Amino acid sequence: PTSEPTTEHAAHGENHHGDGVTIDFNEGTTTVGEAVMLVTDVLLDDEPLEGARVQYDIVRSDAEHHTWLEAPEEKAGMYQTEFRFTETGTYEIEVHVTKGDDLHDHVKKTYIVE
Repeated sequence: PTSEPTTEHAAHGENHHGDGVTIDFNEGTTTVGEAVMLVTDVLLDDEPLEGARVQYDIVRSDAEHHTWLEAPEEKAGMYQTEFRFTETGTYEIEVHVTKGDDLHDHVKKTYIVE
């Protein structure tokens, strides 16, 4: 067997950030005042990344105030926490993933609050 990646795997690799880390967080829309579950799946080389620190940096696009949330690991590679948006608007959520001294990655997504 050869260790060459298949073309399918190579194409998939374009979605990765950094050293084979995939941060999967879905953008969404929610209603002001309602609890929403913010869920992030983290993979390292296509395997669930366990024991990482996942934080959400939440800021409304027209505001300065940042809210930082810790997202505990719910199951292997899946990190989640509940949050209530208190004002309507467009928010940017930056998901930070760190583990040890070597791994620090992040993605930025948009959340609409109506």
